[in-house]
Amino acid sequence: MMMTEMSSDRDKEVSTYHIHAPLQKDKIKRLKAGDSLYLSGTIYGAKEADHKRMLDGLEISEQLPLDLRDTPVFYVGPSPALSA
Repeated sequence: MMMTEMSSDRDKEVSTYHIHAPLQKDKIKRLKAGDSLYLSGTIYGAKEADHKRMLDGLEISEQLPLDLRDTPVFYVGPSPALSA
């Protein structure tokens, strides 16, 4: 589903997309910088060391423990500790 609206600050047309994972290339190719994206479905988060470990494994043709094809994987940075 796509909705189109005019951006007030740039007078450019921006689009809002609702996409469900697993991702489909034909839908992602439509995205442009400045578009709004509502993403649902299975989405993984991984810290920097996890991304490096996955890339290192793929470079030597190791199979990952999860099938990440067409699945969004986001960088998850450190979070501040909760104050008691």
